[in-house]
Amino acid sequence: MKKLSILIFVLSLLISNVFAETIEFEFEGYVDVLEENTDDGMFYMGQQFQGSFSYCLIPDLDLGAVSYSGAYHQNASLSVMLDTANINYSDSWVFIRVYNGFPNGEDSFSFGVDAQYEEYNFTKFGIELTDSTGAVFNSDALPTSLDLSAFDSVRFCFAGYKNGFSDWFHAEAQITKLTLIPEPCSVVLLGLGSIALLRRRR
Repeated sequence: MKKLSILIFVLSLLISNVFAETIEFEFEGYVDVLEENTDDGMFYMGQQFQGSFSYCLIPDLDLGAVSYSGAYHQNASLSVMLDTANINYSDSWVFIRVYNGFPNGEDSFSFGVDAQYEEYNFTKFGIELTDSTGAVFNSDALPTSLDLSAFDSVRFCFAGYKNGFSDWFHAEAQITKLTLIPEPCSVVLLGLGSIALLRRRR
């Protein structure tokens, strides 16, 4: 029984590492910046929002750049719920950037899209996390975790225009929570391993 418990626990850790190529986060926050022409009913001050995003751990695609700049254009997903509006992207329009000590010694992580959603054309729609001390990242590789408290600025930007209208809109939001979502298979296996070890101790 002891060997089985240890085997389950070790297998859970190994499988967790093997399938760790997909990273998913949940986030929430509120709108705190609204430009004058943003008056289409979609955004308002203090508006609460929540969402999620995920990406695959792939190599840096920006091969011509130096090691402080990582570009990860891939089939990723970004979803945001604003009142009754549920904006979802899950395609190759998602752009991801990791900067290690750039610019001016800053570390930053950006995740966003430049595409159309129903009647809206977003020129900027996504997350921007910045640390002015450059103490968050030690490379430009995609992070496997993100600690909101490690960044000076944690923002979400909505910018673009509504189809059929000439006015541009620009709204920004403060992100108040960012949580890593464990993969289901990892959670189940780690749970089985923990239960087996607890039973063995009893």
